[in-house]
Amino acid sequence: MIRCDIAGHLERGGEFTENGYQDERFRDPNFQLARRYDLPEEQGGTEAGRQDYGGPAGQTQENRRKASPRTSGPLKVILWVILILAASPFLIGLGGGLLGIAAGAGGILIAIMAVTGVMTVAMAATGIVMIPVGIITIFSHPLDGIMTAGTGLAFMGLGFLFLALSVLFYGRFLPWLFRVIIDGISRLFHRGRCA
Repeated sequence: MIRCDIAGHLERGGEFTENGYQDERFRDPNFQLARRYDLPEEQGGTEAGRQDYGGPAGQTQENRRKASPRTSGPLKVILWVILILAASPFLIGLGGGLLGIAAGAGGILIAIMAVTGVMTVAMAATGIVMIPVGIITIFSHPLDGIMTAGTGLAFMGLGFLFLALSVLFYGRFLPWLFRVIIDGISRLFHRGRCA
């Protein structure tokens, strides 16, 4: 534009449009523009500046694609292998830690399942045995018989309490827990397909 102004040809200049200043004389792809490197839109190269001043957008994007550096496929594979080998101690430690946490949680769950079932059966069986023994003992030793029958009733009540907890644990909590685990694993493996 400065050269055209010096030559006296600026009166045939362009116009300001929605896309900025456009001048038909500067649409030539060989025309070079002076760029300001302090502006963010100018840092993309001369093609960005050419588009800002009315250059064809399709040609600019194509030139940008040609100018972008391409990394070869084998080089990417080699870099990934080096990265995995360098990070393998961390990944093995992290995987072992996560596996240990999962095994610990599974062990605790199995222990709770076993203890709940065993305690339910033990309390109910103890109550069933102690109540008749206490009733029989009342005739020979009244205080001991009453104590034995009362303890049997307490164990029977604890047996019913553990039975209610077992119904909640086996009937409600375990199915919910298995659904959450299966849904989490399903989301983890099918995330790419959903996207």
